[in-house]
Formats: sequence, C-alpha cells, structure tokens
Amino acid sequence: MILLLGSSGYIGSEFVNQLKKYELPFFTLSYKYFNKKDLYEIAKQNNIQYLINCAAFVGKPNIEACERERDKTIQGNIILPIRAKDFCEELGIAYCHISTGCLYNGESNRSNGFTEEDEPNFTFEKNNCGFYTGTKALTEKIVREYDKTYIWRIRLPFEERHNERNYISKILNYDTLITEKNSLSNKKEFVTACIESLIKELPFGIYNITNTGAVSALDVLTKIQKTIMPDKKANFLTMDEFYKKISSMPRSNCITDNSKLQSFGIKMKDVNESIDECLHNWRWK
Repeated sequence: MILLLGSSGYIGSEFVNQLKKYELPFFTLSYKYFNKKDLYEIAKQNNIQYLINCAAFVGKPNIEACERERDKTIQGNIILPIRAKDFCEELGIAYCHISTGCLYNGESNRSNGFTEEDEPNFTFEKNNCGFYTGTKALTEKIVREYDKTYIWRIRLPFEERHNERNYISKILNYDTLITEKNSLSNKKEFVTACIESLIKELPFGIYNITNTGAVSALDVLTKIQKTIMPDKKANFLTMDEFYKKISSMPRSNCITDNSKLQSFGIKMKDVNESIDECLHNWRWK
C-alpha cells in the first residue's frame, strides 16, 4: 500500500491518475491532517510500504511569493517533509520525496550536465539562491540521510494542458523571457518514471527525472509559433539584464543528466520530441 501526501496538487493529482492506471493500492492524506497519531493508525490498518510526498509550497503566481511567505515555505518545504521522513524511518517505510533539479546553477563540467553525484551549488550554504530553492536543498540534504529514501528531482514541469504551473503556459503568458537553456520534465513522464522506480525496485537514492537534452525559452516559443499561437511574441533578456530590469531574486538555470535513471531501463523522451507531442495534443482547459 502507498500513502500519498499532497494528492490534490499539480504533481500529486497526476500520481492519483497513474496509480489508478497501474492498479496500485494507495491511500491519500491531506498535509493538513498530517500528524503522528493519524499516521500510525493509517500505517497499522493499511500496511503502508511507501510514503510519496508530493506536498510542497511553491508560491503563487510563482516562486517569488516564497520570498514573502517564508513561514509557509518553511512549513511546506522543510518541516513537513522532514516529519514525513522521521515517521517513515521509525516504521521502516520507504520514503519517496519530490525534490527539484533547481539546486544547481550555471554550467556543469560534465558534458551531459549535473549528475546526482554533484553536490548542489545553489543553496543557503552558498548564499546564492532564492528562498524556495534554499529550502528544497536543505531538506534534500536531511532526508537523504535515511537509507530507504527515493529523492526524485523534477525540473520545470510541462504538459499538454494549459495550467499556470506548466512551463509551456508560462512561455505563453510571459512577455519577457530569458535566453538560457534548461532541463525540463514532462509531468506525465516524470510520474511514470517515479512509479516504475517502485515497481522495478530501483536502488534507493537520488534520481534526476528530466527529459533528455535541454531547451531554451526561445526554442519553445518557436515551437509555439508554429503550432498553437502563431502570433505569440516575447522579448528576450540575458540573466544579467533580467536581474537589472525585472527581478533581483536569484534563479536557477542548469542542465541535469538523466543517465542514472535510464541505466535502470526507465526511459525519458528527448525533450524536443516531448514538447512537440504536448503542443500537437494541446488543450486550453
């Protein structure tokens, strides 16, 4: 049995859809009712083997809100996941934590980008990150101390349906974009990879679950202009220009390597192919 936290969220709702598709038994619990008493009772009655934590505070309309709402960010991104890890550790339950690939910034010295072996370089310790990223990096460092933990890193999720969390939708909605290339994660492929990690019983540890390759906002805009919105236009800035003109909050730009995941037989499509498919099947609602 799987216990799923944050099932109503952007990523959590996709876990619900796919766990049903795979016919895997699961139980959902709102983070609002997350307490030891309820958890022990649930674990006892349902033989919980995995706890998947999709709950997090990402801010609305974007992560800049985390700079203002630091109490909520700490509660959702540090306190809750660490409590979940502690609970799993006490009962010997495998803990599955949704992390982020935004723990790196800049170019890697590896040809395919940052690997799971690279220590994050965009953290509170380095004093160079935004508050959201800092909380995610701090929590990942703590939860990975439990030896029965999966850390699944998602990066700039996208899908075929218009949604404010969808990277493609952000390109549609924003008039000013940046020039750097980044790794992205197709939301459905990400969740499929996570579930297959459990089915295949992959070794515990950190996994970069991103599509193969990298794209820039200009690459995605060009695809949009050829498909769903021919008249879409935008201005492009370098990061230095962005920080001077738009926002001073540090932002991650990086490419992560998914070779570890693929070495276990879990494939991720090329990012260009995956984006093209989403645009071909685009839904505005």
